[in-house]
Amino acid sequence: MSGIDLLLRTAIDYERTHQIVLFTLLSESKLSEVLLNVASPKHIHLEPERGLFDLAVQNDSTTTYVEIKMWSSLSLEDKQFQRQVDFLRKNKSRGVYILLGTSWFEHTEKSISDKSDGLATKIGYDELLSSLNKLIVATGQTPEVYELALAYRNAVQKQYDDRIRT
Repeated sequence: MSGIDLLLRTAIDYERTHQIVLFTLLSESKLSEVLLNVASPKHIHLEPERGLFDLAVQNDSTTTYVEIKMWSSLSLEDKQFQRQVDFLRKNKSRGVYILLGTSWFEHTEKSISDKSDGLATKIGYDELLSSLNKLIVATGQTPEVYELALAYRNAVQKQYDDRIRT
């Protein structure tokens, strides 16, 4: 077991942990391509637009804004969601909601798409784990990326398994 395994196992229930790990993997690997379908990102931003979103992945033609929810509720009627959708519409951008923990149970892909007028999609455990598995077997990754992706995948898988059993 490495220190990164220990860190992720003990901090996997925090939204900030997912934000930092995803920021790192999006910046240093092909995760943007396999998870978000964004090839060759030029910039990855933490808390863009004054924290309206958790991450932004920007390439030459588009920006994909990412909101991560772990334990907090994503109310499709609340002001934050509506501000995010209004922003996406105004900027002709795409949104992705990564819903984990109890947030994963709250919404379907269809409910997110319908409430955002097709501007946003949902990523849950299945999509995240599948993308991490693809990243782990991809050639050309640095050992550090491989180690982080594997440790993160294992921690997310355990979190998912724990949620299914409860």
